[in-house]
Amino acid sequence: MKAAVTLGLIGLMRSPGRTLTRMLVLAAAVGLLGAMLLFIGSSLRTMTGAAIRGVPLDWQGPVASYGAASNVAAGVAGQPGVRYATAAATAPFAGVSHAGAAGQSNAGSGSLLAVPPGYERKFHVYRFLQGDLEPGKIALDQQLAATLQARIGDTVTITPRPGARPESFTVSGVALITAPDVVFQPLNPQLGPAPAQPPANAAILPLDTFARTVAPELHDRWWHRSQRLVARDDRTLDLRLFAPEKGDWVDVQALSQGTLDLVYLAARLGLVRLVTGDRRPPLVFDDPFVTLDDARATRALDLLREISRDFQVIYLTTSDRYHAAADSVVELAGPTELDDGPRQAMTAGAAHG
Repeated sequence: MKAAVTLGLIGLMRSPGRTLTRMLVLAAAVGLLGAMLLFIGSSLRTMTGAAIRGVPLDWQGPVASYGAASNVAAGVAGQPGVRYATAAATAPFAGVSHAGAAGQSNAGSGSLLAVPPGYERKFHVYRFLQGDLEPGKIALDQQLAATLQARIGDTVTITPRPGARPESFTVSGVALITAPDVVFQPLNPQLGPAPAQPPANAAILPLDTFARTVAPELHDRWWHRSQRLVARDDRTLDLRLFAPEKGDWVDVQALSQGTLDLVYLAARLGLVRLVTGDRRPPLVFDDPFVTLDDARATRALDLLREISRDFQVIYLTTSDRYHAAADSVVELAGPTELDDGPRQAMTAGAAHG
């Protein structure tokens, strides 16, 4: 570097014009090269970002229960950049049969995919060739429908496990499962995904129907918990509610007034715990359950009873339906006469104005 500077100074002293010209050309070349590198780097970032945004990612994870699946789906759906997240299930079956005009047709073992309503509109892993997936009914993969010679309206019988009671379903649709290796990929929490061999026979059930028939233990233990999971938009603070019966998120403004009041009550109670920290101030409620029917009011009172372990709860109401839930009831005397003197004075003043 020192030698280059020395040569540059000698050249500048001997022929200043030529040396200055060379230096300007060299500076321009370096600047042009730097601009090209910046342009290429920016273009690569832009193209990579556009390519990533345009590629859908189907992320799956194994969980131990429907309740856990709903919790995971709620957490994932609340993350930035996640379009949809929902609970689904897969299960093997031992055999399937169909009795038609040509006699009885049988098929061997295969796999079931259990999905909430509208799943195919959000996750493009299958498409319907005929019909649709209706509540309480089954949709057969095209290959299985051909093997059984089953059509829409026919009845097929599935044996979930060897020795288990067969379950009969009416066929409501024929589908083409386009990504069986993804949908039915075995997942091991410790080892990760295993090499997938797509099942020779496959069918699709509504998640509710699956839980009531093929997996009754799932239905008994978790389905009736009716979990209502809430997601918050950190930017707008808007709330969405996960409805298990729809398998999707709904805006809270689309709910009934009673359900909406319960959501906002839960949100306020969560805010109280966040703001008060270790302090325990008394909580005063001014008849927040006036829009609730008796069933919802009972559940809301259970929530207040749980809150009362940490806070003193004072509930103001004109109804007596909450007396049984209270530790003590204080009845305040109502007004005995109407004092309308000031109102008359104001009216007279206005009349003379």
